[in-house]
Amino acid sequence: MDRSFLSDTKVVEAARDFVCIRIGTYEDKDEANFVKNRLMGGNGDLRNFGFALASPDFETILRRSERGPNFVYKNASDMAGELKRLAADYPVDAEAKKVPSPLPQMKSVRLGVNVASCDGLPSLLIVGSDAADLNQMKYSLSKVIWDEDLAGRFICGSTKDKENLSMIEGKLQRGFLVVRPDEYGVKGTVIKALPGNLTGDQLKEELLAVSGNYNRISKTHGQHVRTGRRAGISWDTEVAVPDRRRSTRGGGGDQKNRRRSE
Repeated sequence: MDRSFLSDTKVVEAARDFVCIRIGTYEDKDEANFVKNRLMGGNGDLRNFGFALASPDFETILRRSERGPNFVYKNASDMAGELKRLAADYPVDAEAKKVPSPLPQMKSVRLGVNVASCDGLPSLLIVGSDAADLNQMKYSLSKVIWDEDLAGRFICGSTKDKENLSMIEGKLQRGFLVVRPDEYGVKGTVIKALPGNLTGDQLKEELLAVSGNYNRISKTHGQHVRTGRRAGISWDTEVAVPDRRRSTRGGGGDQKNRRRSE
C-alpha cells in the first residue's frame, strides 16, 4: 500500500523537492484539528492516515485523499512524475537552498522512541544542557541528517530536561544518544553515546556505522498485538482515539485516549 509508493526510489528522489510532513494526529491536539479540518473537510471521525499535497503557503490543496497516495496514483512512477511536475511550478530561491533544512524530529523523547519502534529504526536523541546548547547541536545534526546515506535512518527527538529520559537505560549524557527501542516502544536502551562537539564528518561517520549495524526487531502483527494485550501494554494518546466498534455494535461507546501498542 503506502509503503510500495513512499519507499520507491523514484518517489524518494522526487520528494526531495518537497517539505515532507509526518503529522502526529492523535499525539498533538493542534495537528489533529488541522488534519480533521483541512485534510478531511471537518467530517467524520479523526483518522490516523491520509495524504495531501499543498502549495508552499498551504492555502491551496493540490492533491488530497482520506487514505494514502495509492488512492490517488496508479503506481509509484505515476506519483513521482506528478511530484516533479508540481515542484517545477514552485521553484526554490537559490539562497534558500544554502540554508540547512530543519531537523526532522518528533515532539517528545517518549513519542520519538515509540515511533522508532513502530518503524523498526533506532531513535536518535539530542540532549542539551540548556536551550542554546540544544539548538547548537540540532543545527549541527541538521547539516548531516539529510545526507543521501542517512536520510530516513533515524527517528529524532531532543530534550534539555533529564527527567524526559526516565524511560531510557544506559549512559545518559549531553550529546547525541542512539537508542534501541524495545518491542513496544515504551522503553529504550542507549547503544551509542556521542559527544555533542563532533564535527559534521565525524558525526556522519558514527551514525553511518550505527545504522549499518542496526538489526530491526522482527514483528508479526497478530502475535505482536496479542502478546502486548496479554502483557497489559498500552499507549496513552493526547487526543482521544475514536471507538470504531460503534458502527458494528449499533451503540455509542465511550472514546478513550488509549490505544494498544501495535
